[in-house]
Amino acid sequence: MLPSGILNLRAKATSPPNVPVIATRIGSRQFHTCASPAYLARAGCPETISDLDRHNCLAGSAPSWHFTDQGEVVLYRPQPIWSCNNGRAVLEAALEDMGICQLPDFYLDEELDRGRLQTVLKPYLSPAEPIWAVYPDKRHLSPNVRHFVSLLKSELPNRLDRVT
Repeated sequence: MLPSGILNLRAKATSPPNVPVIATRIGSRQFHTCASPAYLARAGCPETISDLDRHNCLAGSAPSWHFTDQGEVVLYRPQPIWSCNNGRAVLEAALEDMGICQLPDFYLDEELDRGRLQTVLKPYLSPAEPIWAVYPDKRHLSPNVRHFVSLLKSELPNRLDRVT
């Protein structure tokens, strides 16, 4: 929830909150599970979600990895050999052949395109996750916040495509 007078705007991934605020979709992110070619050559490529139990998992701030199996959402809780609450650090660990990670596309796209990382478990790819701008009732919304939400809506999807 957004306390009045303290916070005017919050970005939130996943579902909008179930509280009396306005939630405007401003973009989306797609999670990919991947590892370096050297790690996969050494440890093998997982074929199923449960195969991750036998791999070195590199975890970020999310406690669960998201997959879809036959239309059903599957949450997998990795037992990481290494974890960090910084996506760029998790990316670097994967590039250093430490193991398998799951991160949003805006961290991975360039490295996947270059072949420095390879996607695994493609049949289990989960749907893209929305990103929301969440703010208090529109009646009390400042013009600056209104303008910023509009700017996020128009610019964020393009900017996410360029972040690495």
